[in-house]
Amino acid sequence: MTEMLHQAHSKPHAAGVFRTGEGESMMQPFMDQALGDAVASRGGTGIAQSIERLLNGPQAASKSK
Repeated sequence: MTEMLHQAHSKPHAAGVFRTGEGESMMQPFMDQALGDAVASRGGTGIAQSIERLLNGPQAASKSK
């Protein structure tokens, strides 16, 4: 989870008024770690069940008939 969050922040940041400073650049990995740990401790994002349902959808529907 942490790696996913880290990759989401690896893109270049905005310039001008919305640019980030050195402090944010230095602290972002710690925020990613804390957020990743919090999401993981609550069971993840819940996307696994959705993917499983989509992949097994036609099979599950035919088995239940």
